[in-house]
Amino acid sequence: MKFIEKPPPEEVERIFTRYGSPRFRRLEWNLNHLEHRRDYGSSRGVVVLLISAVDHLVLVRYPDTPLDHWHLPSGRIRRLEPLEEAGKREALEQTGLSIEVTALPAVHILDVRFKESELELWHFLLLAEVRGGELHPQRETIAEAAFQGDFAAFPNWREDPFQSKWYPLILQDAGIVSGSLWEEPGRPPEKDRSGPAP
Repeated sequence: MKFIEKPPPEEVERIFTRYGSPRFRRLEWNLNHLEHRRDYGSSRGVVVLLISAVDHLVLVRYPDTPLDHWHLPSGRIRRLEPLEEAGKREALEQTGLSIEVTALPAVHILDVRFKESELELWHFLLLAEVRGGELHPQRETIAEAAFQGDFAAFPNWREDPFQSKWYPLILQDAGIVSGSLWEEPGRPPEKDRSGPAP
């Protein structure tokens, strides 16, 4: 059985009209050792936030994780929620910052394979600038938010089998780096199945 989390066609058309046609990538994520919990039944995809300030990005750390494991803020788009509003809400909840979305450089479609089902999950990469607030997460699932610049220093970005391939592609498509960010084993795959919108 296959499930799809993406905005309705009219919202996709509105987004592309406003921001232009983004780059599309399609990546596979093998989680066939896990059950698909379907705990986001009304989700319309995911926003991935690249909030920048002077060569730094805002990253977040989850509770009960090592102090040197950091992630890009991201979260599900709620039913009937415009893309920009989802980005602003997630930024405020996870970082305490008010943001303005400035660009949509790419859409990454993750084909997630679970034990007994598949999930096509659309990720919208949003570039954003800080407009106010201060770094203070408002959500209990976020332990800390900070401006970070040395991305290669984070073990989870280098050693996790999926993140080590996906995160460099996110930065590359956002124009933050060009080409491969690291040497093996964190080098992005030669073929990323990028191409026009499906």
